[in-house]
Order: sequence, then structure tokens, then C-alpha cells
Amino acid sequence: MAQIDKTAVIDPKAELADDVVVGPYCIIGSGVFIGEGCRLVHHVTIMANTTCGRRNTFFPYCVIGAPAQDLKSTDPNTELVIGDNNTFREFVTVHRGTEHYDGKTTIGSNNYFMAYTHIAHDCVVEDGVIMANGVQIGGHCLIEKGANFGGLAAVHHFATVGRFAFVGGLTRVVHDVPPFMVVEGNPANVRCVNTVGLRRHGFTEQAIEKLRLAHKLLFRTSKPISHALSELRSRFSNDGNILYLADFLERTIAGKRGRAREIMRCHNETI
Repeated sequence: MAQIDKTAVIDPKAELADDVVVGPYCIIGSGVFIGEGCRLVHHVTIMANTTCGRRNTFFPYCVIGAPAQDLKSTDPNTELVIGDNNTFREFVTVHRGTEHYDGKTTIGSNNYFMAYTHIAHDCVVEDGVIMANGVQIGGHCLIEKGANFGGLAAVHHFATVGRFAFVGGLTRVVHDVPPFMVVEGNPANVRCVNTVGLRRHGFTEQAIEKLRLAHKLLFRTSKPISHALSELRSRFSNDGNILYLADFLERTIAGKRGRAREIMRCHNETI
């Protein structure tokens, strides 16, 4: 049976696994499911229509599953889906999706969200992402696996941050962030390959060196991007990382305003 503090308030339509721990003054709303091994330390609010997987930890004053901060959204039945082994530190906020897209915000597994992080409506955060204190993610963003953020970085809505990228502290992201790269500044500029992060994730020195060559060709020459991408595909036709980088950049080019996902808004005037 779940361990629930006597001061907690839990809606009758919420469902908790048998070993969930709910600390003092937590509030759990209607349509919430909390999986095995989850812990709500104290003063945690999980508002509505939120599914939490296993072994997630919510620190004090988190607000999870709140309605979207979108004046056009009026549907109370949108949802938030959270995977396993995530940590939500103090004052983290994560909002549900809106009816103008697919109605869902999605958080993967093994992510660490430090204090005051905000994840807006309709975002997708994949696995193994780390966000330092005060990171702000706008609506409809895609954060790919292994991305890492320095404190107080802010990401424009509809932007994508590529896998294993690093976004420096205080960075203003208005365009897609290429995978495997470090970006920093206001607005963000590609600085170098994320060598430290890639080594931590088990990339070989040979793989990192190929990405260094790709970085030089794409971001440190005067070649048109289309020519550089063609050369990369020719030189590294069997390298999955290089091909993923090339595919990512081509999606960005095919999008709008430097953001691949911006075309969703162009195709749906209600977003």
C-alpha cells in the first residue's frame, strides 16, 4: 500500500502504485497515475491527466501536469506522459500538451531537471537529458537524447536541440542546435564539437575526430551548406553519426526560421 502522509490531498480518480511515497502537503489531481518506486518528497503538485512511470523523484514545490500557458488552449483533457528514473528538483514546472497539436507533452527516461527548470506544452524530451538550474524550454520543442544545458539557457518554441549537444549557460537558442555540437551566446552560435560530453557517452576518439572534421567543413569554411553536406555524405557515407548530423541540418534548412519543427505552425494556424 502506498505510503501517504496524512496532510496530502489525493483525488479519488488518481491511481498510485503500492510502493509510492507521498510526503507532506502534496496534491495529486484527477487522472494521475504514479508508477512503482516514485517518491514525492513534500509540497509537490501533480495536477491532472499525468502518467508517471517508475522510480521518478519529485522534490519540493514541483508543479507537474499544469495546463498549458497558451491562451488558445481550452481543452482540459490534454496530458503529460513521463517515463522512468527522472529527477525533478525544486520548483520545476512541466505543462500538459494542447489540443492544437497531439494533446501531449512527453518526457522520456533517465533525465535530470534541476531547480526552476520549465518544460512548456507539447514538448518532447527524450532520454538522458540534463538541464541545469533555470533552463526554460518553449512550447513544441524537441530535446533529443543526451542533450545537456547550462544554467539559465532559454530555447525558442518549435526549436530542436540535437542529440548529445551542449547548450552553454545563459544561451539564447532561436534556431535548431545541431547534434554533437556545443553552442553558446546570444543568439547561440556553434563553437565546437562536444568532446567532453561525447566521451562521457562512450564515443570513440575516432568517432569524435570525424565529427571534428564535419564541424570544420560545416561551420568553419565559406562553402555553401549544401556543398558541405554533399561532401560529408560522400566522404563519410557509412558513418551513422555524420549521416545523422547531415539529415538533421537538412531538416532544419527545410523548415522555417532556422527551426525544422516551425513548419508545424505553418501548417496549423491555431498553434
